[in-house]
Amino acid sequence: MRILALDTSSQITGWAIVDWNEGYEVPMVAPFYGSFKLKEKGSIGQRLYLFRGSVMMLIDKYSPQVLAIEQSHVKFRQTAIVLAKFVGCAEELSVCTLLQDAVLLTAGSVRRLIESKDKDDTKRVVSEKFHIDLSKHPLDVSDAIALGWAAPSKLRLVSGRKAEKAAKKRKVPMS
Repeated sequence: MRILALDTSSQITGWAIVDWNEGYEVPMVAPFYGSFKLKEKGSIGQRLYLFRGSVMMLIDKYSPQVLAIEQSHVKFRQTAIVLAKFVGCAEELSVCTLLQDAVLLTAGSVRRLIESKDKDDTKRVVSEKFHIDLSKHPLDVSDAIALGWAAPSKLRLVSGRKAEKAAKKRKVPMS
């Protein structure tokens, strides 16, 4: 099963492709991860447009079966409203392209599952577990990898036929 995990933000979004083989406790991480930065000075509408296009490119390029999204908990109401728009945009893409709801996880639940204390510790745990150097990447990237690692704990696995059918139907026209 291939998961596209997104640590969403209105400025920098971390992403990772995480491949799971059935029966394994730890996923095999494909060497596909990174981040994309959105214009800081653009309007929210412009940033959502760029975000949507970036996520669509990742879906088209890597053909995931599942989209996992971090649900952010923030203190400030206005920030929460803005982040909810980006999460909603990603959820809509999951339904329209992958034909299923996205898996939503909080940062706290991900950290509990992978046994890390905070964002810095998550980077360390992910780097050690998968033997990858994340020193030149923002913390959002290691958060996305951790999210892809944790997502199956919340995911109801679909049968192989359902997953294949969803992958074939993924090319839903977007207007």
